[in-house]
Amino acid sequence: IDVARRSLEPLLKTAEERETYQDLARNWDGFLKEAEVVLNHSRQNQVEKARDHNTTKAFPLARNVDAALARLVELSNQGADAAIK
Repeated sequence: IDVARRSLEPLLKTAEERETYQDLARNWDGFLKEAEVVLNHSRQNQVEKARDHNTTKAFPLARNVDAALARLVELSNQGADAAIK
């Protein structure tokens, strides 16, 4: 994922693309940290703590990642459409 992130960065042309990408990166990094907490609880058989942490901390960040990725695709498609007009 880090290689893909580095290869994407030079392709960001607009301020909105860069801002959306920064949002994506911030949420992805946060998700990885929170997912590790979930896994640690799970490894200790703390199922309820794992579920609660996933629901309240990790999952909201994952949804933000998904939204940022969708927005980047939308912006890319808009740029491609504008380029062919």
